Amino acid sequence: MDRQVTARFFGVSALNNDNATFYEALTRLIDDETRTQWTALYGDVRVKLARCAFADNDRRFIEGEFVRQQRHHVPPIALDDGELVDQPNPVGHRTAFRYDGHLGIILLESRKEAVPAGRIDQYMRRKIAGHRGFHFMPCLSRTGLEQLRDRHARAISFRVHSPTDLSLVEGQNSSIGRNLEALSNNFGGPSIEVRVYWPGHERGGRLNMPAVRNLIGLGTRNEGVFDKIEVKLADDQHPIDILTDQIRNTETLDLRNEVEHNWQTRQEFLERTFAANLPTLERIYGHGGADGE
Repeated sequence: MDRQVTARFFGVSALNNDNATFYEALTRLIDDETRTQWTALYGDVRVKLARCAFADNDRRFIEGEFVRQQRHHVPPIALDDGELVDQPNPVGHRTAFRYDGHLGIILLESRKEAVPAGRIDQYMRRKIAGHRGFHFMPCLSRTGLEQLRDRHARAISFRVHSPTDLSLVEGQNSSIGRNLEALSNNFGGPSIEVRVYWPGHERGGRLNMPAVRNLIGLGTRNEGVFDKIEVKLADDQHPIDILTDQIRNTETLDLRNEVEHNWQTRQEFLERTFAANLPTLERIYGHGGADGE
């Protein structure tokens, strides 16, 4: 069991302003008994919302835990006598979260084998009828955010770490994953890097910033698919490293083979991480970005 745990902050907004906010959607699911049943998502993935509850008396924070069921390639059991026995039972991979309804920001445990933000979006669209889904944008440090907001982007580079696992980003009827897989097979590389840019001699050229931000949100919400996202700004030698600039925290926790103990330990980790970063988040994202009541 990996005891080193990382959690990352994302701003969450509904793609359609007429749809429920993330706070409203979570509130509906708190008392929805079906949330604890497995829900089938794209790519033969099954997810459930095992825990979901208000975390404070003011109902500002909601905390919970998503679980992905692994039914294929389940690792064997290593018995005391040294034998490896096939594991007939599914394995559950857990992702804890803490959500602030005032700021519209979620602190999400970073576990690529479990339920990253892209899977949460899929799950919400399945559970909330007629909902178009949510956009997860990484909460960047003040410096990174101001650069991205106020400067002109000349290039964006991203690297797809797993070309065969793009069901998170491509939807049902797209061939992005197949095309990248073919490129990977043809060139013998485990990953594919893509760069979109204006040539240097095109002094007036700049990328569409809403599109750049959408690509950043797409890449950072799908843990393990993109392992590099950089934005090159005009007249700046050093690009912004989005994955590094995202506000996050990493700690080594006392995790054991005990579900309830681990939940409480990770819950406390998210609570103190949010508390430690709340003044910064309120200064940077506290105006005009609320996604709450």
